[in-house]
Amino acid sequence: GIKSFDLYLLFDTTLSYSHINVYCKQYKLMSGLYSSSCFDLMMDYGIEIIKSISKQIGYYSSDITKGLRVSALLIECVGSTREPNSKELFPLTGDGSTIMNALNTARTNTLLTESGSCPTYGIYQIIQKIENSWIDSNVRSYKTLITFTDGLIYDPSGNAGKALINAVTAIRY
Repeated sequence: GIKSFDLYLLFDTTLSYSHINVYCKQYKLMSGLYSSSCFDLMMDYGIEIIKSISKQIGYYSSDITKGLRVSALLIECVGSTREPNSKELFPLTGDGSTIMNALNTARTNTLLTESGSCPTYGIYQIIQKIENSWIDSNVRSYKTLITFTDGLIYDPSGNAGKALINAVTAIRY
């Protein structure tokens, strides 16, 4: 089975999905409480994915061949320019306390913006991180990116789909 896994999370921090908060508030979080917003619900899903994987393989400690490592970024567009922006919550780490503390803090303290969703820069940053860690890919070959967004993606080129494809296919072998 899988013994090591690197998980990269992108969380959309825009208000565009706050218009559907009424629907998200109908869902219970893993704690049993009702969600306060769609952002809260997305963060809860991310946290539960991490908990589930770490329960299976544990967190990374000193053995590069074992455990879960996680990195998380917040994504948005910059104002009306629709230029992609991202903020790293924490770099790739296997410290479960660091991961959970950062995600729970972001869950309650993140200011959502009205700028729109621009995941291309965040995706590009994660691809760079993966490329820069190829040296350990022979022992840590399982890497996944999950993007939590409402899917209203903006891109200054006017072609968000092509921009995403270009970002993803930018990985060099």
